[in-house]
Amino acid sequence: MLTYSFEDIGKVSLYEHLYKCIKADIISGKIKPNEKLPSKRAFAKNLGISVITVENSYEQLIAEGFVYSAEKKGYYAADISSFNAPTEFFSSASSASEGRELSFSSNTRDNDVSQSQYSSDTKDSKSPHSLKEEGIDIQKPSLLADFSSNETSPENFPFTTWAKISRSVLLEKQTELLTNSPSGGVYELREAIASYLKAFRGITAGPEQIIIGAGTEYLYSLIIQLIGFDKLYAMEDPGYSKLSKIYERYGIKYVNIPIDKNGMTEAGLRKANADCVHITPSHHFPTGITMPITRRMELLKWAIDGKDRYIIEDDYDSEFRMSGLPLP
Repeated sequence: MLTYSFEDIGKVSLYEHLYKCIKADIISGKIKPNEKLPSKRAFAKNLGISVITVENSYEQLIAEGFVYSAEKKGYYAADISSFNAPTEFFSSASSASEGRELSFSSNTRDNDVSQSQYSSDTKDSKSPHSLKEEGIDIQKPSLLADFSSNETSPENFPFTTWAKISRSVLLEKQTELLTNSPSGGVYELREAIASYLKAFRGITAGPEQIIIGAGTEYLYSLIIQLIGFDKLYAMEDPGYSKLSKIYERYGIKYVNIPIDKNGMTEAGLRKANADCVHITPSHHFPTGITMPITRRMELLKWAIDGKDRYIIEDDYDSEFRMSGLPLP
């Protein structure tokens, strides 16, 4: 049975350490493709840890596509050997450490939802705000679930923390606040993002490789200029509909490629003869699909098999997970 040491693991949680150990053994081939992994209870007993620790580790590996489960049979290692991916694909020192990759950061995904029920095309219509001033109270209907985008629940926003930090910045950074920011974004923010990427995502990138932008539309326009206007861009179908409008505005040729249960397919890309592909692998928009590691490797293989091929990864909402670590 698999055995791992839990001594001197520092501040890393038990389940995260176990997840990393199993993941490393699957990548190295120590754990063979389709090899059955120990049951949660037997594994926990052998390692002297709780069952929930093993379960959390398995769930994280399943989310990333390194492990799959079969009903009433157990857990198995996924077959990632057939793609012959270079080891650097799994290295924490990714291509960003060699200065070949820029990370673009946007605060929000632009609202892509139709007008609310309170909007009207008539000239004389009144907004909820003006109606409230006249003493007419308009309440939103009670909903089981609200799937509207680009909104934040007031109950979950840390107003106290936000106010404290805002006061501190206003008192201590008065000169900086009135100084024009660099075109790439405030350096301190880019440093903070670089530190976060290293600590939580295993990505080694310097502040000079990170660009802060005011919304996805602006950032996409920069990417188009960097990659080229003469490329054929592939998009997920279904996918982020505003992206096609941005491409059309810049006269870019694009093709929609249907996704399956694992996301964009390599076969679809090759058939379309695309030069670039825009994907949301960690949290597909709008289905929420997570692309497994095997599919990601297929797309990487597509990129390295051709000349001047690019993958634009939109890390949309990847941080928002009910459990486990953010997906790499």
